[in-house]
Amino acid sequence: MKSGATLAQSIFDSMGYEGHIPAEEGDYIGADGRLHCGTCSEGKEYMLPSGRMVPSACRCKRFARIREEMAAENARAMQYIDEVSSYNLLYSAKLRNATFANAEQREDGAAAFETARTYVREFDMICNSDYDLRGLLLYGPTGTGKSFLAGCIGNALRARGIPVLYVNVVTLTGLSPDELREVIGHMNGARLLVLDDLGAERGTEFKAEQVYNIIDRRINSTLPLIVTTNRTPQDMRQDEDLKYRRIWERVGSMCRPVRMDGESWRKRKTMEAMQKLKG
Repeated sequence: MKSGATLAQSIFDSMGYEGHIPAEEGDYIGADGRLHCGTCSEGKEYMLPSGRMVPSACRCKRFARIREEMAAENARAMQYIDEVSSYNLLYSAKLRNATFANAEQREDGAAAFETARTYVREFDMICNSDYDLRGLLLYGPTGTGKSFLAGCIGNALRARGIPVLYVNVVTLTGLSPDELREVIGHMNGARLLVLDDLGAERGTEFKAEQVYNIIDRRINSTLPLIVTTNRTPQDMRQDEDLKYRRIWERVGSMCRPVRMDGESWRKRKTMEAMQKLKG
């Protein structure tokens, strides 16, 4: 009866080839008597003590395997990103196509856009640092492009393989309990959460508690957050409603304020359309 080691060796030997392993176009027998790759020149086989030949991955094969593994990992990552993105609320076609490249540049919004670009460039460093202000608070009058700029940031990061969830607060707080639990369940999977139009959902104490818990969970998990709102930081700090003052305090502890100035883009576009109709 063969010992375990002898049995293992005989099984190993049986996996080899009596002669050289099958060659591919361009392969050749080197001075060492082994088959070599015609592309990278590395050996493609080695000899067992029994004299049988066993395949050995050359540089080409190793790199091909790494590329395949990376492609599979990227595919899994993109599938996860798509899954997270499927829970976007109020992610309109306009926001889905928002990029820094197609943004209409205006002098009164230049500083905000530069801050946003810097945030995208330094996102990984921001996430991995001890810096408390991991997010942005985009605030200003209605129609000044806050949501669009948040969309530019989110889309730029998503293009880099980063899961982003974009949520309109009014829509969020109007969901059924089951729908709400499902969306909230995906928030921790998003490396960046965008809360759009915070403060417009005024209503019940339950709604305020929902919003507070979402923001508090992001902060405690040290996950970045972008908030857009029509309210100013001063308005937030002086809010007469204690529930919302708590929310604003939490936002202020994590998000750097970025003012969006200027005339309403929405109003200006409407006026331009009306002028065209008048001829």
